[in-house]
Amino acid sequence: MAASPREGRTLAALGSAGCAAALALPISNPDVFWHLSAARWMRENGAVPRADWLSWTRAGSPWVDFEWGAQLVYGAAHRLAGAAGLWAVKTAALGAAAAALDAVLSLHGVDAGWRGVAALAWALAIAPGNDLRPENFSLALLLLLWRVLEGRRLRRGPWRKDGAFAAALACVFAAWANLHAGFALGLLLLAGYAFAGTAPAWALPLAAAAACANPYGPRIFGVLAAHGRDAAALRGRLREWSSPDFWSAWLAPVWALAAACAAAELHRRRARRPGRVPGLAAAAALLAAAGLRQARFLPYFACAGVPLAVLSGERLVGTRGRRAVAAALLAFAAFRVAPELGRAARFDGTPREAADFLDRERGALASLRMLNPWQWGGYLGWRLYPAYRVYWDGRYLFHGMLEPERLAKADPASYARFLDEQGIGLVLLENTGQVIMGRPAYEFFLPSPAWALIYRDARSLVLVRRAAAEGLRS
Repeated sequence: MAASPREGRTLAALGSAGCAAALALPISNPDVFWHLSAARWMRENGAVPRADWLSWTRAGSPWVDFEWGAQLVYGAAHRLAGAAGLWAVKTAALGAAAAALDAVLSLHGVDAGWRGVAALAWALAIAPGNDLRPENFSLALLLLLWRVLEGRRLRRGPWRKDGAFAAALACVFAAWANLHAGFALGLLLLAGYAFAGTAPAWALPLAAAAACANPYGPRIFGVLAAHGRDAAALRGRLREWSSPDFWSAWLAPVWALAAACAAAELHRRRARRPGRVPGLAAAAALLAAAGLRQARFLPYFACAGVPLAVLSGERLVGTRGRRAVAAALLAFAAFRVAPELGRAARFDGTPREAADFLDRERGALASLRMLNPWQWGGYLGWRLYPAYRVYWDGRYLFHGMLEPERLAKADPASYARFLDEQGIGLVLLENTGQVIMGRPAYEFFLPSPAWALIYRDARSLVLVRRAAAEGLRS
């Protein structure tokens, strides 16, 4: 039985509302703060950063800030509306991505009801990337590029003409390379269309040349290569570089989408029907494989997986099946997404009170070399610079320092040598509350004869070498 127009409109409205709610989830990415530091530096200096200034460990080291455009957007939004402005940027960028996805499905004649269901499925399946990240822009631009490529392949819209197509490619890649390094995925998508003969041979070199229209020129490709080399070493060390948590409830829509893609594609092949988008299944499979190794690729898988499931499986599922899919997605959104929306414009998880203490005591402490948790470096640099310099933050500049620090934690003696060799006099720790043999766990690595605990709150601990503790106010 065919769905009625009224049912289609209802599903479209429900799906769109659910999608909007899912995209409005709160921000929690601690890297936001070093992005804000970069925006502040650019505003004060009238140039893009080319060397590190926030840390004492890598001060003066060359830095290709390939996300400088996104950072300026973040800085402007934060000056205008604080955390709420940042949340609005995230929601708007992902909303633009959802609109581009809807445009692709509309181009293929998918009805409004299915497009509403697809929008909700996509919004739930990008959970690993549904935070304030420069990747938000990559998701939007990847789907916009796909809309342009499909419009040309199907000979619809202005992009069927070489001039308009070339202008669109140049604009997309020039903007993309100044916002986020995800433009590399755009080049791969374009290469697939060129290999299949549905994009002209000149399109790929044009796009690569347009990507060089950034303040660092072709050096941006060197950063991409360095990230590739770092990938294996960072797995297990940083969450976004690691395999996804298969038992996380937030990833249930991703695994359901992967199963739906496999079932829909298998049915299409058995029915010997041609794919409505050549190469889409291969792209979804490659991105799924990448996402199983690094969770950061799962949102890109959703960009290919949702259209694959819809375009290959809408006939298989039928009207009742669509209702069941919509009901399951809406139920998940109600139980997992809705409870989170109350804190949508807030940002938590930073050592605010400890930073206030360090700021008050900067006369006595700021000259000391500070060791800080990786995830707090961005906030501390943004909050305390120029009085303090951080040990590290979330930038790729510090990837090579992760393994030595991990090895130093093998035993107290190794850690003591590490602190001495680095000349560290001030240590900021997370207050885990862990106790070992009746003693706070931190005392095994920072024993009281050499280190003094000078500040404690529910989240943070601050310790200083006793030799440097003189001069502190009581």
